[in-house]
Amino acid sequence: GFHEGTNVITDDLWHRFYQEQMQIDGGKNDKFVAWADSGGLVMGHYDGSSLPMWQVAKKYVLADNFFQGAFGGSFLNHFQLACACTPVYPHADTSP
Repeated sequence: GFHEGTNVITDDLWHRFYQEQMQIDGGKNDKFVAWADSGGLVMGHYDGSSLPMWQVAKKYVLADNFFQGAFGGSFLNHFQLACACTPVYPHADTSP
């Protein structure tokens, strides 16, 4: 990877159901560049020592063992985080 300066604005990486499946590639995790619109940015990283949160990380763990609960976007994963459930829309087929 390459080092990103703290002044670099990066894209929001895709978090969509089918694209995530393709990026993970059966567990090989080798298709993040091929299945995204941000190109090589997926290989970038920040040097933690240049970020304000680094002081917190010296004492605490930041997002240790954090994984998303479901393949898909933020809305679905917010539900997974709050209630370990998936939102449903009962009778959507008969809704106006």
